[in-house]
Amino acid sequence: MKAAGALVCISVVVLDVVAGILGIQGEIAQNEVRGYRYLVFECSEPSPSAFRLGLAAACLLLIAHLIANVGGGCILFASRDDMQQSPLNKQVAVVCLLFSW
Repeated sequence: MKAAGALVCISVVVLDVVAGILGIQGEIAQNEVRGYRYLVFECSEPSPSAFRLGLAAACLLLIAHLIANVGGGCILFASRDDMQQSPLNKQVAVVCLLFSW
């Protein structure tokens, strides 16, 4: 059971790190786009590569969120009997996990 928790934790951390790197690369790609300046206003055209990188980062964060929630809920309660016999604070934690979506 501890190995499964460690696997869930490591996979979420790896996905978060990769999403962070993609987000930073998207920001760099957006900053490379030429902008227009008029007085104190500045406009830049959207970069398609920055959009793709940002979308990929958001998808990875969504997958990490799903893994954390599903993995965490399944590790806490393997069956309905485990849920009914567990302490009240774990039951409240699962209810809050479900309502967080």
